[in-house]
Amino acid sequence: MKNELIHQYITLPLAINVFRRDRNTFAHFKFGNVYQAKIDSCIDQLKNDFYNLKQEMYTKHHIDLKYLGKNKNEVRYKMNREILIFSPNELRQMTRDVMRSYLYGNKAVPFEVGNRPWTI
Repeated sequence: MKNELIHQYITLPLAINVFRRDRNTFAHFKFGNVYQAKIDSCIDQLKNDFYNLKQEMYTKHHIDLKYLGKNKNEVRYKMNREILIFSPNELRQMTRDVMRSYLYGNKAVPFEVGNRPWTI
């Protein structure tokens, strides 16, 4: 449970950044507005979940997690007084799993295309 919270705390911001980059890519597609609507919904839900998770970690679990930096083979975080080390591949896979769950998994968010102009 604790490790899952920490993994989510680390990967939710990474997933938000990837979705933002993907959104810019889809802007050039002919029917990109459909994809952008889905991505916007995912980003909004990720932000809300991250805010709630951050609040829960500090108040309920008393976990203080800080990014320490990275080099070629590892990314370091400090949790209270413990050092956590992740490989870039581990972070990539964790982020991929989070993105899948928000796109079409158990946390999939509904979306509407709305009044977006069609790009032609």
